[in-house]
Amino acid sequence: MNTFSVSRILGARSAFVMALIVAVGVAVTTTPVFAIRTPAVESLNTRVLAPAGFVATVAPAELSTVIEEVSAETLAAVSAFEAEAGPDWRFYVDRRSGGMALVEGRGIAWTPDNGSQVSLAAFEARSRQFMRRYPSFFRVPDAQLVLDAKASVNVGELGTHWNVVYRQVVGGVPVEG
Repeated sequence: MNTFSVSRILGARSAFVMALIVAVGVAVTTTPVFAIRTPAVESLNTRVLAPAGFVATVAPAELSTVIEEVSAETLAAVSAFEAEAGPDWRFYVDRRSGGMALVEGRGIAWTPDNGSQVSLAAFEARSRQFMRRYPSFFRVPDAQLVLDAKASVNVGELGTHWNVVYRQVVGGVPVEG
């Protein structure tokens, strides 16, 4: 039985060379496809959803360096907080949200025994009350904050300090970062 075979006519090596030439020819004659997206006409800063005057940055800025960018509401909250907790506090602004990235100071006594005999549930209630009193510090709706009981711990040499941790969850989806 006779069958037609390119490799028989041209040899195996010649068939490979012919297939390579055809593949290169097809690649050259087709329209190129690029994996690079064409740049948007508008710049990114016009599409950022952030309070006016704020730019996206991960590094918090000390309040005094960006005070002109901070809302009157947040500045009023800072003044109220200092009146309640004392003047020896430092405030660092998250320039993406306009809220506070860090408020640093001597601590606030929320219990008579400084926390060593208080449950996490009591501190959750107290911290939520604090967040409702100073919402411009946090810029996250209370309903989106879920207590992370595993990450929340009683610390300090005498167990007198608490680190109460919340995770942000939007529509059942945890927010990372």
